[in-house]
Amino acid sequence: MIDDLSSKIEICKGIFLSQAELDICVKLKGSIENVQAAIAYILASPRRKREITDWPNALAKWKIENKTKVKIEENFEYAEKLCIKFSDYKKGNGWRCSLYHDKIKDQKCILFEPENTYTKSQLVAFADSKFKEICVKLLETNKMEINNPLTPM
Repeated sequence: MIDDLSSKIEICKGIFLSQAELDICVKLKGSIENVQAAIAYILASPRRKREITDWPNALAKWKIENKTKVKIEENFEYAEKLCIKFSDYKKGNGWRCSLYHDKIKDQKCILFEPENTYTKSQLVAFADSKFKEICVKLLETNKMEINNPLTPM
């Protein structure tokens, strides 16, 4: 039996799925982008021993690392280090850092708080894709950091 690629959709380079297969994969992973990321992860994995022909089954069985969760945990650790280093205004040149939980938006953040009341505090959410870059910029702008800001301790 010859497989007709014209009725299939290319999800990743060289990986074609039928609409039914794609629907199952999206149901498993939540979105086409997540399906593409999971397939790319599996294709790049050194654990993969053979060619995969049943992608819905593979996506259901493979444990795919949640990179967003890992990134948020890394950001939280970085924020904790900043909060230790800049726990009071003297250490941070008139600024301090503290952990903050915005209950309205239900997100955890780091709060850059000035000693004077004429300057606004600034929040940076751990889930922000540019968390470290924003923190580094705030450290530089507020003249809080003399050393390399990517290594707070």
